[in-house]
Amino acid sequence: MPACAVGTAGCPVLSLRSYVIELRGRSATDAAVQREIRQTVRVRNDALPIGSCPAPTT
Repeated sequence: MPACAVGTAGCPVLSLRSYVIELRGRSATDAAVQREIRQTVRVRNDALPIGSCPAPTT
């Protein structure tokens, strides 16, 4: 049985973090040549506040 019932006020919130990386470039010799890339990446380690889980009761 979990120490914290789902949806109660004492439950910590797990934050799933991601970033959008966008790169744009233009040729130094030909202004008509342009490139762009956009990528959404997820951070490997999710954020869970330290000490936010109550101790299990027995």
